[in-house]
Amino acid sequence: MRKWLIAAVVASALTLTGAAAAALYTFGSTDSTISATKDSLDANELGVSILTSPKAGTLNTATGGKVEGYFDGLGKTTGSEKVRMVIYTIDANNNPTTRLGVSAEQVISAGAAAGWRSFSFPSAISIPAGKIGVGYWAGGTTQLIRPSYDTAAGTIKYRQGVTYSSTANPPSPFGTASTGSQGKPWAIRVTADDGTGTPALPRFGQSFDGNDMCCAPAERKSYQVSEYQSLHVGFVRGATCGNPSGGGSLGKTFTDTFVAAGMKVVCTIAATASWDYPTSHPTTDMGSECTTAALNYPTAVIEPFNEPDLHGWLGHFDTLALYQQACYNAVKAANPAQKVSSSGFWDGNQSNTTWIDNMQVYFDHGGGAAEDIFSFHCYNDPQSHGSWSIWDMMFGSGGAGFYDTKNVKSELTAAGLGNQPVICTEGGDTLAKPMTQQQQATIYQHSMDTVDGLGTGSRKLMSWTAFTLFDDSWSCCSGFGELNSDRTERLSAGTFRTNAIAAGQ
Repeated sequence: MRKWLIAAVVASALTLTGAAAAALYTFGSTDSTISATKDSLDANELGVSILTSPKAGTLNTATGGKVEGYFDGLGKTTGSEKVRMVIYTIDANNNPTTRLGVSAEQVISAGAAAGWRSFSFPSAISIPAGKIGVGYWAGGTTQLIRPSYDTAAGTIKYRQGVTYSSTANPPSPFGTASTGSQGKPWAIRVTADDGTGTPALPRFGQSFDGNDMCCAPAERKSYQVSEYQSLHVGFVRGATCGNPSGGGSLGKTFTDTFVAAGMKVVCTIAATASWDYPTSHPTTDMGSECTTAALNYPTAVIEPFNEPDLHGWLGHFDTLALYQQACYNAVKAANPAQKVSSSGFWDGNQSNTTWIDNMQVYFDHGGGAAEDIFSFHCYNDPQSHGSWSIWDMMFGSGGAGFYDTKNVKSELTAAGLGNQPVICTEGGDTLAKPMTQQQQATIYQHSMDTVDGLGTGSRKLMSWTAFTLFDDSWSCCSGFGELNSDRTERLSAGTFRTNAIAAGQ
């Protein structure tokens, strides 16, 4: 709202350490089901084995997800063959249809010994429960790569003559497929995250406001951290995570006080007016800022941009996707396990589907694939419906007649990202409407009730963030604070504390 921010075999589940733990499961082939019978990959062949995932999950390289194929390079004595892993949906007729993802390339030289080879994917992929097509796209020296079959009965679907590319995507839809003659799948296995691991953030946080001008910076720093501790705040959003001098009194040293007090942070990047559209900053600047934040705070969630909808980007979400990708790639290069959210979106029109249509453009241009978490600003009451409701625009109204057919969540799902966790990085409401303290506290309670710690349900959040502790000095945003001018608590502060304690914060 503000420009003020600176800067079908299942293995046992296991837990990874890092920015967020993952509950991993594996399906497909095992060492004991690898057949001695070999296939061979023709150049420009595209094919998938039909596997069965026992549950829905997310294939995310950053949290240990992977696809492995068992093959050798003994089909020819010279040359090399390139190969990428592909993932497709499977329809009711057992045919591959929509492309869900394609991996980075591997080059296999003649003479390569048989073994499992792991393929990484540039962004997270939603894995549905049930059938899914996973296989190969090859180019180069034909029939050099020899995939092993699995010993179990199964199906391979393939096409010939699909011109291979090291960088472009294979076709979607898959096209008319032939069926493999062996009646067995290739030896392939998938490791995905079922979403039951430790979330990237605690359930409840506070959005730090650079315009909370209650007092001198040094006093504000000390008082704010103390009050956050009293409220059992789990994370602080909007922290300055760049250079030590960035933001003057609100620079990195300010953010360090939150971390030292045991709180996680959401680093909001590029939220000053200089990043309004059209920005003079190239995407490399975004990458540089995200790298700095990731290195300074390796357990933070990195959130590029604050409310680009309000800052000139509507109508330019194809370009916004490029900045999202620049941030995502920079963070993953610095720390592959670190989480990157989308921008904190807020619909500037609040009366039509403009935001939803722009989000469709953003997803179509790869913005959604370059994030681990979807972030939006969920002001107002989730139990109140209307054309103005950001909750309804995000999730639909549950049958109340507002955005139920098309909403941002449905567009996420259409982009293959339906299991991407959703967080709210600004929420609450203002007494300036006017409303009573009790009404504000009720909105807090209704909002906090939507949090399940996973954020993958139809109308659920992984985390919710209150805006803000002090009343904002900007004329647009007064009355949101949880404290009165004399620093006594409003009812909303007690509501936040009660829910945070119940969540174990």
